[in-house]
Formats: sequence, structure tokens, C-alpha cells
Amino acid sequence: MREHGWILAIAVLFVVWCGVFASVTPYRTAGVLFGQRDPQTGEPMRIPDVGAPDERQHANYAAHLMSGQGIPVLKVGDFEGYQAHQPPTYYFLLAAWTKLAGADLESPSDGLRLRSLNILIGLATLAAIYLGARWAGMGPIAAAVAGSVMLIPMVVALHAAVSNDPLLYCLVSWSLALLVRLSRDGWSLRGTIALGTVAGLAFVTKTTAIALLPCLVAGWLLTTKGQRPGRYLALALGIALVIAMPWWVRNTVLYGDPLAQKAFREAFVGSPAASTFIESVGPVGYWAQMVGWWTLRSVVGAFGYLDLFMLETKGYAQSSEFYVRILAILAVPFLGCFFPPPAESPRISRPATYLSLLLLGLVMGFFVLFNMTYFQGQGRYVYPAVAAIAWLWAEGMCRVVRRPLFALACALVLFTILDVVAWQTLVQGFPLRTQAAAGSL
Repeated sequence: MREHGWILAIAVLFVVWCGVFASVTPYRTAGVLFGQRDPQTGEPMRIPDVGAPDERQHANYAAHLMSGQGIPVLKVGDFEGYQAHQPPTYYFLLAAWTKLAGADLESPSDGLRLRSLNILIGLATLAAIYLGARWAGMGPIAAAVAGSVMLIPMVVALHAAVSNDPLLYCLVSWSLALLVRLSRDGWSLRGTIALGTVAGLAFVTKTTAIALLPCLVAGWLLTTKGQRPGRYLALALGIALVIAMPWWVRNTVLYGDPLAQKAFREAFVGSPAASTFIESVGPVGYWAQMVGWWTLRSVVGAFGYLDLFMLETKGYAQSSEFYVRILAILAVPFLGCFFPPPAESPRISRPATYLSLLLLGLVMGFFVLFNMTYFQGQGRYVYPAVAAIAWLWAEGMCRVVRRPLFALACALVLFTILDVVAWQTLVQGFPLRTQAAAGSL
């Protein structure tokens, strides 16, 4: 197989696994959360959609656009519209895709067709990770190791759902990749316009994209070759802000702040508060046992509303042991970043390393700040930095294994095993939850 063919093989595997996950995950189907209790009855909680988190509300946003009523406004207590504070870019795409696919946003049988949009977006993210790794100095096989991170079960599940998260991952990944390219070759007018446009679209996709602002400045400062005129940085920031400004002005008029965080917090009242858990289990228990443990497992794969864990039918102890072993295996390559690089795979450029660490640090900082108020131990909040994670992990993987081709083989075997286990979990776990809800009617 030609060297560049490896990334094509990964793309095929990604599409196949996304299709499989999307096919077996219920869409707009009621179910029961076995791990959560109804505060009034004490029984397992019944919810109207047991599949992907918030999928119903994301679809409702697009349906609102398609009805001709314009962009929805967030109203406290509106269960069907609690995603209305989100920027509109993904939802315009979803509305157009729904028409193109001839799908019905409210039909439980149209889940796969609606979710296919994010599968295509995921391919664009894969391209950004691969090309960014090449621009950072990796060979094609080592860059394919980075792209294999897209096969992690949680990443697959996120792209097998109706959600604005994958578009955020895509736009942030391309912004990071373009910054690496510009820092390597020098800033050009074409590259600057592309960077500003992509970053601006990220700002009007999800608020987390605000982490790109310091990354743009850092990328300009880290430029090692070619030109670095200040006007190019100003142009990139200007384009991004011009794209985002109408949305931020609208939020200021409607909600009193440009990012709509006040309205979001008001709508989030009633969600699990950090203070409640800290009073119950203490600060160490909260951050280590709850936030840390739930997040680490969901980085690998925790499905539905963080209620469906891999090997759950084997019992909590065996499921937990499985996650510990997998997390230990995945952690080794990060430690491998301290190993001397093999000759076959040049070390990624210093700007790429610094930009990756900066973006990952900012995303993790936002995650910690949010969990200081509300408990949300979800790995999907970490994956806006998926390109940074992929590059650092791939570099360490190639150093630990020493041969990029062997590193790629190890990654593909590991992620294939995890995807098979995740698929078995989905086909066993979701029917139990939907049947339990049907039996309670």
C-alpha cells in the first residue's frame, strides 16, 4: 500500500464505524437511564430520547429554522429548546442537509440520514489532523497514526449523532493546522484569509471556539520562517471578529452579554450543581472520583447520557478494570513524548507542539471552570482539542514503538478492538433501556 493510502484506509474505517454506531443508536426514542434516579419516585429516570445527548434539542433548532421562524431564542424552562443559545452555523447546515437528504427531523427512522452530515464533517476533521501533522514535520505514516485517533469509540459516537460538536472540532482543527502551516512557511495573504474565515466560523459554531483567539496570537509569535507582518495577524483577527460580531451583538441585545452565558446559566438551573456533590463527597471525591473518573471513561467511550459504559453487562468492577487498562495503554504515548525521536519520523515542529499544548490547556481550563459550577464529566468537552491530542499522542506513539508503521498497526488494532467492544455495548445496552421505557407506558 502506498504511504498516503493509510489515511484513506482510516477514512473508510471511520465512515464504516460511524455508520454502524449511528444505525444502532436510537433516534428520538424514549428510554430509561439505569444510572440516574427520578427525584420524586426514586425509580430509574425515564427520558424522551435515550440515544445521543441533546440530540432532540439540536434537531429542534434546525426544525425551527426550517419552519421559517428564524433563529430561536432561549427561554428558561423550555425543555425542547434549551440549545437555542447556540450559534447557528451547524443548524443552517443541518437544515440544508435535511432537505437534501429528504429526511424528517422528527422521525425516529431517519436518524442515520440526519447523522450522516456529521460523518462527512468528521472526514474533514480527519483531513485537518493528517495535513496538520504533515505540515508540522511528520511523515505520512506518522501522520496517519495521528489520524487514527478519530477511531476512538467516543470520537466515533460523537460523529454518529446530531450535534454541533463535530463542526466545532472540525473548524478548530483546521484553524490549528493552518496556524502550523503559516508558522512554518510564513504568513501569506491567502493563508491569512483562510485562517480568519475558518476561525470566524468556529466562533459562530460554539462558544468554546473562543480559545482560538490566544492561539492566533501565539501562532503569529511562533513563526520561525518567512514573513510575519503584524498586518497579517490583524487581518486574521479582523476577519474572524467580523464574522462573529453580528452574532455577539444579537446576544448582547437579547441576553445582555455577547456569549449568552448569563442566559445559559439561567437555563441550566436544576442541573447537577458542583456544590451539591462537593458537600456530599468532598472536594477530592468530586474532582477525582466524579469529574476525573467520569471524564476519563467518556474520553474512551461512554454512550447515551453517560449512562451506557463498555462491558456494563459484566458488572461495574470488570467494566472499571477495562477502562483502567485502556486508559493506561493510551497514556503511555504521551509519556513517550520525552523519548528521543526515531529517525524515521521527524519530531513535529516546536510551534506545533506549543500550539497544541496551548489549545489543550485552554480547552481543559474551560472544562474545569464549568465543572466548578455544574457537574459535566463528559469527554466531548475535551475533544475540541482533538487535533492537538492526536499530534501529541502520535509523536509519543512513534517514539515508544520506534517504527511509525508498527505504531500505526498497534493503533489500528487497539481502536478496532475498542470499537467492537463499544458496538457490542450499544447493541446490548440501548434495547434494554428502550424496552424498559416501553414497559413502563
